[in-house]
Amino acid sequence: MLGCVVAALVLGAAYWLGRQNATVEAGPGPGDGARDSVQERAQSGTPSTSTRSPSADALSRPSDEGDPAPATASNPDSEQNPGDPLGENRDASAAGDLTADDLRFFEKSNRFTVRAIYYGNTPRGWMRALATYRYLRDLGLPAVAPIDQGNELVLCVGAEATREGRLSGFRSRLRALPGPPPSSETGAFAGAYFINIDDLVDR
Repeated sequence: MLGCVVAALVLGAAYWLGRQNATVEAGPGPGDGARDSVQERAQSGTPSTSTRSPSADALSRPSDEGDPAPATASNPDSEQNPGDPLGENRDASAAGDLTADDLRFFEKSNRFTVRAIYYGNTPRGWMRALATYRYLRDLGLPAVAPIDQGNELVLCVGAEATREGRLSGFRSRLRALPGPPPSSETGAFAGAYFINIDDLVDR
């Protein structure tokens, strides 16, 4: 009987030792868990937290100072005011500052001018009138700033006491000119004619 008990104890001890050895051999070594985790993330395409790139949300988030707002239709400061055809960035040659020809136009001793062309009084009309104004001045003609006539924007060239002489020369030259680029329309000023300045403006 005693022999059976001893044999059972020996077998139990051997079994227990065997399980301990198996546990030690099968247990994770130092760093195994970390390697498994990295491998799993690599296989799944998920970067580790230590190498994660900034999220798209973070990249799209503005900095503390921010960038200037783009010039858009919703930004009134970026638009040109049709009531002020030259906007905030007017230059001296575009009637922002009165030219000598503008001043001459308002001298009462100068009675006549040449009405060169007109445009509709719309934002687009203002842009076209200003483009033509600059075009004529670049050609050396004494164009004056567009004149608001209610529904029309009138462009005039020159201001003289009589219709003969210089003013007649301006009219002849205008009638032979094409319109401003890019269309450069033939005969754009063919209808240019003399007009009394007092019929256009109050002086």
